[in-house]
Amino acid sequence: AKKPRSDVIVDEHSTKRRHLQSAHATAYRKWAKENNFESRLPCDTKKKREETAEQLVQTSVNDHFQTVSPEDKPTPYTDETFKQAAIEWLIETNQPIQAFDHPKFQKMIDIASRATRDVKLPSRKQTRKEIIRQFKTQMTALKERLNVSDFCFFNVKGFPQIVFQQSPLVGGEISLTCDSWTAGNGDGFFAVTGHWIEEVSPTEWVEREALFGFTPMNTSHSGVHLGQALYKIGHITCDNASNNDTMLDEFANCYRFKTGKIFDVAKRHIRCLAHIINLATQALISTRSKAKYYSADSDDGHLPDLNAPDRDEVGLIRAITVKARSSSQRKELFKTIQIENKVPPRQLLLDMKVRWGSTHVMLLRAESRKKVSVMQIFRQLSVLFSSDRKSTNLSSNSA
Repeated sequence: AKKPRSDVIVDEHSTKRRHLQSAHATAYRKWAKENNFESRLPCDTKKKREETAEQLVQTSVNDHFQTVSPEDKPTPYTDETFKQAAIEWLIETNQPIQAFDHPKFQKMIDIASRATRDVKLPSRKQTRKEIIRQFKTQMTALKERLNVSDFCFFNVKGFPQIVFQQSPLVGGEISLTCDSWTAGNGDGFFAVTGHWIEEVSPTEWVEREALFGFTPMNTSHSGVHLGQALYKIGHITCDNASNNDTMLDEFANCYRFKTGKIFDVAKRHIRCLAHIINLATQALISTRSKAKYYSADSDDGHLPDLNAPDRDEVGLIRAITVKARSSSQRKELFKTIQIENKVPPRQLLLDMKVRWGSTHVMLLRAESRKKVSVMQIFRQLSVLFSSDRKSTNLSSNSA
């Protein structure tokens, strides 16, 4: 037989090596050990690769770092270090600048300044637990103060109700103000505040108030739902919306069902004076301005008719305000226009239909800028507004 060539290159897992592994593994390993030769059997090479891979894996970087224990020595107090820490907290937590002026914040700092040991702030879990505990404590104290035996939330037809009885410790009736609204995320809420008079002494009466209920309204703000969410004794003050009339009718039904007594809606409903004044104000403004209030759903719906024989000052100022506040570029342009006219730069204020007196505030701010040409502002902002639109259209077309 011919001797095989020694320089023939074969695959690592060749048939010859698999044959040696299956039929002559013991003899092969003995020969390899005697001749100081590394075994090339498939099972041995696989084991070698696995061992090498395990050695290359870095399971942790902790051994490469030196552990440094925190300093036990606290930072010494100085006015400068305290001011720096306060400003850092203000910035990091995105607080308003006037947060330091809040009485509760100042009270907290005043209490902490008298601590004989280090001040330890509660954790998130502890804070949540303490808020719930304080809520229960204050509600219990409120019931005791009003001598109320039945003051709670419960459900009728799936809707929350607030129930309480007139207190013999309170000379007059307990009346309520209430309102419902929808938050920016779409969640609805209904809040009820109680108002009563306490006779501290025969010659001193003190008006008291407290939040009685703050409950979610995950259904529509219909009068029936509002009436089922409110159950009280006394008078109720709310605005003149038609759903509030329905609310009181529904409340009267609940009241009669619960107590067997009659709740006179006509006599017990106190209509919100501020809302009435606002309605009268809107009617008065409509005789001078036909421009609509600004709505995010309609970018141009508030613009006045510039070709009308009588100029709509209110609508024009509203349009300028919307444009001047709608982007950082326009804000800077309006600021520049004021500086050029030697007027201290101030931001314009935008009115809204449901905020009492906001149109008056808007006009007052605009009147304080009277040295600035109104038409100059409107034209420059309009040109900028048009160029923005063209840029947007070009971008969308090229896309």
